[in-house]
Parts: sequence; C-alpha cells; structure tokens
Amino acid sequence: MLFSATLDDTIDGLVQRYLRDPVSHSVGATISTSGATGPDSGNAPGRGTAGDHPAEGVVPGSASLESGAAHGGRASGGTAAVPAVAHYALHVRRSDKRTVVSEIAAREGRTLLFVKTQYGADKLATKLREVGIGAVALHGGKAQNQRNRMLSAFADGTAPVLVATDVAARGLHIDDVSLVVHVDLPADPKDYLHRTGRTARAGASGTVVTIVTPDNRDEAAQLAQRASVTLTDVDVRPGDRQLIEITGARRPGGRPVADPSAPPPKAEAAPEQPRFRQRPKGESRPHNKKRKPGAARRSTR
Repeated sequence: MLFSATLDDTIDGLVQRYLRDPVSHSVGATISTSGATGPDSGNAPGRGTAGDHPAEGVVPGSASLESGAAHGGRASGGTAAVPAVAHYALHVRRSDKRTVVSEIAAREGRTLLFVKTQYGADKLATKLREVGIGAVALHGGKAQNQRNRMLSAFADGTAPVLVATDVAARGLHIDDVSLVVHVDLPADPKDYLHRTGRTARAGASGTVVTIVTPDNRDEAAQLAQRASVTLTDVDVRPGDRQLIEITGARRPGGRPVADPSAPPPKAEAAPEQPRFRQRPKGESRPHNKKRKPGAARRSTR
C-alpha cells in the first residue's frame, strides 16, 4: 500500500509498471483546473485577462483543489464542489516591486511570501520589519529551534507574514493562510503547485499572486502553462485599486518593529558581591597577628 499527499504522473508510471489491477482511494474529490488543455478549451493555459467574466460561482483564474493540482496531486477532467483558488499574475515595474510587495504584506490576515534564496528571505523579512510589518523568515539555514519559533509566531498571529523558501512549500499546514505570494518565480511547476497548496486548506478558499516583472514575463507564462493553471493578468502600481481589491494591500505603518520570533531577553543577574571588604585607597593593611613579647624592644635596638 502506498500513502502520499502528492501523487503525480511519475508515481502513476510506477503504479502502472509494477502493480496489477491497482485500486486508488482519494480522500476528497479530484480537481478541475481551469488552465487544463483539451479539445473544448477556448483559451491557452497560462494566460487570462482581467476583463474575463467567469460563470457564476467561479473565481477568475481559479482551480478547484483538494490534494490535487495546488497540493501537488494529479489533474483530472472531473469537477467537484471543493475550495477555489484564484491565481493572479501582477505585472509591476521592476522599480515598483519592493513597494508592491510591502503593501501586500501589510494587509490583514496571514500572508505567506515565497522567495528563491535564504539570503533573499532574510533580507525581505528585515526590510518588511523596517517599515512596520511583523515578518519572520523561514529557510533551511535556520536551526530547528529557530524554525519552531518562526512557525509558532506565524501560527499564533504574532508574525502575520512568513517569508520562506521552498522549505515551507511542502508539509507545512497553518490554518487561515488566505494569500500566497510568489515574490520570486519557482523553479518548476511542481514547486508552484506545492507553494500554492499552503492556502485553501481544510475547506477554505484562497488567493495566489505571482509578482511578474518585464524581464520574467515569458518565464511566468511558460510556468503557468506547464502547471496547467490560468493566471489572470493585471498591471498594477503601488496603491492601485485593483491591487487593493485582489490582495487587500495597504500602506505599511512605517515604524520599525522588532523580530516577532526573537526569544525574550534574559534577565540580568545581580552583580556578585565581593567576598572580602575592599580597602579604600591609601588605607594600610590591618595586622591581625599579635606581636610576641619583647619584639618591640628588639626592633628598637
């Protein structure tokens, strides 16, 4: 028997090669991905427009999910009443990227930001704290006790923003993560789907945003096509109405905040009292020994 949260085409190949008449049991429904191609598909996957009007009850650029596409599982042509995830590509100027990300991070609710490198995670979390956003960084370079503090701060709301590498893309379950942001594009479609799977869990819905700059526009489109996901393309600038409507973005407070996951400072120990009384400067050392009789007379001779 094989148990897994993610069963992709590679696993399917092994099943067909080595098993005879296998039976598959899925906890939940199969998925229907809006970007899937087929003979009746009207649009090419990976591209959508903000002006598209989907059918009632369907989120623009969405995919119905369970342990499927957004969670790294298998896509299917079937439909099911499962949570919807809205996928957006926010096209920004390169000079506006940091400001747009800061405004998104300042929103209410738990927000998960994915970046490519450990250095990038630490740097972005620091920059966000400098403008008043309680952000922590999670990556493979942290010790286990540090990771535990980061996750605890994110889970209890002390840190509303978690900046992470792909170490947080799998096996991480935090309730009420309503927005996942691909600040840096993932390396491959599987990473996109695993990152996306951190939202819309346990029957909830969620939004996934990919930050796209002019120099990676083609790469983002190819990534979405390979992941069978349709991205709704929106051009945004800092403070734009559409940016606010999609992500709940708002201007950061601007006042720096401390690292929410930092351990509490240790109480200062009281200074140790000297074991012996210190003599004032110039005071002679007392003589405790008694002089022997006749010692004074001998010393004067």
